[in-house]
Amino acid sequence: KPCRVLMSNYRKDGRRFDNDLSIAPVHDEHTGEVTHYVGVSSDVTERLLAERLLRDQFARLDTIFALSPDGFVSFDRQGRVAAANPAFETLMGLGRSELIGLAGSDFDARMAERVAQLNPPGMAQWHHEHTATDGGDASTDVMVLHGPPQRVVVCARRDCDAPNVSRVLHLRDITRETEVDRMKSEFLTTAAHELRTPMVSVFGFTELLLNRPVPEGKRRDVLQTIHRQASLLINMVNELLDLARIEARQGKDLKF
Repeated sequence: KPCRVLMSNYRKDGRRFDNDLSIAPVHDEHTGEVTHYVGVSSDVTERLLAERLLRDQFARLDTIFALSPDGFVSFDRQGRVAAANPAFETLMGLGRSELIGLAGSDFDARMAERVAQLNPPGMAQWHHEHTATDGGDASTDVMVLHGPPQRVVVCARRDCDAPNVSRVLHLRDITRETEVDRMKSEFLTTAAHELRTPMVSVFGFTELLLNRPVPEGKRRDVLQTIHRQASLLINMVNELLDLARIEARQGKDLKF
């Protein structure tokens, strides 16, 4: 009977190689007896090495895919969901088991159910208009999801020309970044208002002294007001510098 085996062989110089060996009997056409054998030997060392490297690469990508804090979803050439990682489940609250094999339109409908607001105002730094790239069309949307907890997610879509992949989705949770941006904006608004109030007094009374004759008794009151408001400004600036120092040193030199 014919057989095929994969063996490890060694060359005359001692180097190892992988040998794909096929052996088949040749029968006499009249008696049916085996007269001889035909063997074909192929060196498949390079092919097996390439297969091992490919398996290693797939294993690394699968590990990254599973451990990534960002959500990923891929679609096959028919537009059906082929894979989704655990982070996507966490972000969207949708199980992979109910998504695998889902048509693209059905998947988009399921996603829309989870979105409370799409591309809200003030998200220009996260949102990019539909653009064309060498690897296919790409677009980015910012989605505010239903809570609790309410999350803000950047969803990037890219069409692919790969034989088995038509589209890939990448989801990133930017809830913390947007909250920090909001707090920073509120802080700057408050700080600007608090700094502006004494500055207006200093500027106004200084302009009064420069442009109008002020009696000596009144002049002293005006100078005291300027001094008091300037002291408030200095205290606020010192507090801002203290805040910067605390953030830079992370409380290492604080004495409570």
